[in-house]
Amino acid sequence: MISLRDGLGVPMKAVSEGRAAARALRGVPALMSSVAGLHAELAGLRADLAGMPADSRRLADDVEVVHGDLTAMKADLAETAGQVDGLRTDLSGLPFVSRSY
Repeated sequence: MISLRDGLGVPMKAVSEGRAAARALRGVPALMSSVAGLHAELAGLRADLAGMPADSRRLADDVEVVHGDLTAMKADLAETAGQVDGLRTDLSGLPFVSRSY
């Protein structure tokens, strides 16, 4: 037999998880902004390193790798932002989720 406590635990857990998802969604725009900022800084660093002597080339190569990773991350985050918008719309219909996210 299911107790009242067990019966209420499931919806309360769903409410808690819904709120946690909403909090996580709020952080996506800031993450996108941070990645874009890093991408721009690395573009400047790449330009600075281009004029360095050949023995510094390894550092420049490493920066190129990180820059490529950030480029891919920016694209992934842009795609994720589109998916988040749909999830945000879905979550906004739930009565227990704050509209402030």
